[in-house]
Amino acid sequence: MTKQEVKSQIEQILESLPADHLEEVLAYLRILEKVSVSNVKRSSALIQIMREDREVLQKLAQ
Repeated sequence: MTKQEVKSQIEQILESLPADHLEEVLAYLRILEKVSVSNVKRSSALIQIMREDREVLQKLAQ
């Protein structure tokens, strides 16, 4: 996906979010721009694992 395509999709999502969510997104983006690329990749991988294993994690939490 090109940079322009990604920006376009982000804009579409931002348009649909309520105003109070936009502040949270902005805060997250400000944090993200200060983090190194390797940390972002690790975080993204962790989030994906958590999404894929959500049921298992929920059972472990009980």
